[in-house]
Amino acid sequence: MIGHFTSDATDEAAECYNNRLVAISPTSTAVRPVRHEQDSTDEQNSEEHCLKSKQTIDNLDDQKFDPGNYVFRTALNDGRAIETLIERGELTEHVAIVYESDSTYSQSFKEELSSRWMEQAGKIVNPPQDNSDKCNFSKSAIHTPQDCLDMIYTHMEELDIGVDEVTLFLIPSTKNNLRVREIIQLNYENANANTKLPLIGADSMYDADFETQSANGMRIFVSWHREESDLSDIEYRAAAMFSQSPSEFTKILSSQSSLGRDQILKSGHEINWRTKTAYDAAHVLSNAANNVAARCRFPQKVRNPFNKVSFESCLREQIFVQLSSENDYEGIFSNGERNDENSQLGAVIQVDCDSSSQTCEFVKL
Repeated sequence: MIGHFTSDATDEAAECYNNRLVAISPTSTAVRPVRHEQDSTDEQNSEEHCLKSKQTIDNLDDQKFDPGNYVFRTALNDGRAIETLIERGELTEHVAIVYESDSTYSQSFKEELSSRWMEQAGKIVNPPQDNSDKCNFSKSAIHTPQDCLDMIYTHMEELDIGVDEVTLFLIPSTKNNLRVREIIQLNYENANANTKLPLIGADSMYDADFETQSANGMRIFVSWHREESDLSDIEYRAAAMFSQSPSEFTKILSSQSSLGRDQILKSGHEINWRTKTAYDAAHVLSNAANNVAARCRFPQKVRNPFNKVSFESCLREQIFVQLSSENDYEGIFSNGERNDENSQLGAVIQVDCDSSSQTCEFVKL
């Protein structure tokens, strides 16, 4: 399985798979706990476990991302995003967080950010209780975007600090960004009142909805972003793959040394970080599956191809081999996370608007 798209969906699905199906999510980034390797031949009834998960999914005290030992990821997790933003000095002393407590992705990001920033002697504007937090935009929340901004302004007045000392950090789920768009617009309209706050967004905001003038200058950490000049090998391959005709396919592949980024862009074949990490996931899973028959030794009595436990266990082992040995993918940690210590992955991007053309796009910093 390659998927799922969000951390919330990946976490829910993993409960149903119950260590009986290998999955590689290319776009899930929620922070997961470090797991120790263990025997994963759990015989618990998968359907019963899945139903139990669905019954408890709305428990706001249980928003932890822990999909188990059979779920891998090729995107960098949110812990790496927070670490990079802190190292680059992107955060001000005071940070106000817009989040959703009923989203595993959003809540875990908020908790990790709060913990790490306070370890650095930073200050979090939000109150400790989710139910009294006016910047908590969960489905059941009754607070408006203006309520959230008013809470931040009150904090600023009490401490006598200016807008340059508070960062507005936005962590919407991919399904609920309407109120986030509204708070961005309100913040933009406050520029004349000298109350416009600097913006940082989570990778869920890597979306055309946020390539707007009101979000101009907002910064986001993502797992990968195209260079503004030379194209990488994967970009040429993607352009060829999505080409409209055999002749265009051949032209692109045979002209890598001369075909520039502008020509690729004109043809509409530009890719983003989700395409890149999905490509990585497909590559690794394909190679691992090809190695199963040759490198795994099943006892004669379980050679039946429908013996899912044995096959999936072997496939899982081969994914570890693939992700640990290939230079292109830089290995993974034992808990299924991508090991990027020596890789070129990870980029901070910014919404950049052209005042003359009134167009905005994400650019790499």
